[in-house]
Amino acid sequence: MLFYVAFLMLAFAEACSAQAVVSVISLGAHSDGTNSTATTTAFQTAFANYPEGKIIIPPGAYLIDNSTGPLTINNFSGTLLFQGAAQLVFTNNRNGGMLFVGGSGAVITGLKATYARPPSIRNSPNEEIKFSGTANTVLTDTVVQNSPAAGILFYDSVNPIVKNATVINSLADGLNFSNCQNAQVTNLLTKNTGDDGLAFVNYTRYPDLIGGLAQNIVITNSKARGIAVAGQSNVTVNGFQIQNTSSSGVLVAQDAFNGTRIPGNVLIENGTIDDAGTLLPLVGNQYGIEFNAQESVTFANIKVLGSGNNGLSGTSRSGSVTVDNVTVDFPLHGIGFLFYQTQKVQVTSSSSNKTPSYGFLSLQSSQVIVGGLTVTNAGVTDPLKRAVWFEDAQTISGSSISIVSDAGMANVIGCYTGPGYPATSGAVRTLISVDSGSEKLSIQNSCSNVTFNQ
Repeated sequence: MLFYVAFLMLAFAEACSAQAVVSVISLGAHSDGTNSTATTTAFQTAFANYPEGKIIIPPGAYLIDNSTGPLTINNFSGTLLFQGAAQLVFTNNRNGGMLFVGGSGAVITGLKATYARPPSIRNSPNEEIKFSGTANTVLTDTVVQNSPAAGILFYDSVNPIVKNATVINSLADGLNFSNCQNAQVTNLLTKNTGDDGLAFVNYTRYPDLIGGLAQNIVITNSKARGIAVAGQSNVTVNGFQIQNTSSSGVLVAQDAFNGTRIPGNVLIENGTIDDAGTLLPLVGNQYGIEFNAQESVTFANIKVLGSGNNGLSGTSRSGSVTVDNVTVDFPLHGIGFLFYQTQKVQVTSSSSNKTPSYGFLSLQSSQVIVGGLTVTNAGVTDPLKRAVWFEDAQTISGSSISIVSDAGMANVIGCYTGPGYPATSGAVRTLISVDSGSEKLSIQNSCSNVTFNQ
């Protein structure tokens, strides 16, 4: 009987501990932005004593001393609730702010954080808010500002979920998932990031955890790419707006320089990309959409406007690219659609308009299938006036290709096989030419095994 009573008392004590609620104010934290020593100690005490409890941060500004490194929280599996405008203010703008290590099922709501002085020098890896080795973390209604590195980073974590996050003025990525399994983000806004707005990354030197989902993403003023999928597989991005980037608007690639894996089964759909590759200083490529050395990727229902260079472009010697309902309008330089040394290309229901050079070009790509393509007024500055061009392919199949050309615009569709390449075979059917000016459709075909039929 005594053993049974002791057992019940122990179970009751454990339940109370798990359900305990504590305010950092009651532990000595100051909410007026003063006394960083007492406030930091209060936070450390809260996380140490209530790892599965509910920790409340009442409204106010909380000065956190991170002069020796981020406020580190080990194995937190409870609830962290920021009330109202409660905000963390970190004292040292060269160090990370808050680091969660381990733990499962943490729920963090309303986290707001900044630095006492905005950093001027990037200092990676010193992310403002970082999660390492966590599982089933839910981060909701977060606002992170002025980070010396990435604003929010999850590393080697399983099933992280981010909802309603805003990252402003980070000197590296806005939100980064590195080597995470089934990472999810819904409703993300990033502005003025020093690197990618949103990144899914999978480095070969770290665990191969895959899967990702991003929905309703808004990226403005990124000093690299808007959205980057570098090495991560099984990723879907659905619903996005990207405006003003220094590099390409969207990238799906193996980053060999930084040692990532090869991405596969990536879907990027339902979005707009405005002025990609136009934000100074320019870096990398300035494409609207870029792919490189991926296994498989699909781009669907995307509008690209005013990119600094090619609208959609890349290379993948052993990979496939599927393009459906992608429009490219008014790139400042280059080509509408360029597929270079790509194993399989499939384009349907897509269009380009007012491109400086070709509207569509496949170059040294093995299998090229085009089933619905409209090219309007290509060749604005290119004397070759090639609207649609297949070069050094193995097989091509084209249908429902429409070429619209005002006077002086590109009116050429054709095929060419150079020395040293296998003869191209295939057919291009159902050509439609709409001549708004004096230009008539010109077919230039030196591929003896390819037929063009209007």
